[in-house]
Amino acid sequence: MSLIEYLEHDNWQDVLKRNFELALDALAKKDYRIGSSAMDDMRSWLSIGGISRVKMRLNEQMKMRRFSPERTVAINQELETLTQKNRDQLLSLMAIGTIRVNQDSLLTTFGLSELQFENFVDRVRTGENPFEEWMHEQGRPEIEITAIYQLIDDWLIENGLKELTRK
Repeated sequence: MSLIEYLEHDNWQDVLKRNFELALDALAKKDYRIGSSAMDDMRSWLSIGGISRVKMRLNEQMKMRRFSPERTVAINQELETLTQKNRDQLLSLMAIGTIRVNQDSLLTTFGLSELQFENFVDRVRTGENPFEEWMHEQGRPEIEITAIYQLIDDWLIENGLKELTRK
């Protein structure tokens, strides 16, 4: 069964969590063997466009299958929780290119709005280090902050923008 079919059942939270984590593990191990249809859905969506792609596809399918508004909100909230719990692994997979990085995916993984991101970029241009400050506030270690800066630099370079470096 596809992931969306499983999400119609009462145990949808366990199914979403299990397939999300299995997909991350498969991507981390570069294991591209066929798994369950539900896990394959999640793995392909993640690799193509990260969390933003997963949200987009799930919301499209929930709309087509006429999920209740309450179930739709609950699934999106659970996906947000899974994203935050697995942020380190998601960022690692983005850093090595296993999960394609785009602005929506990056913002979703960080839990930032586009306006917050633009504010951060403006502050960086003036010589501040808002990402670093924010990451310290979140209790992130220096090694992770450095890895995230590298990920952001790589994304900016790939998208034709001037590299932003830490002072």
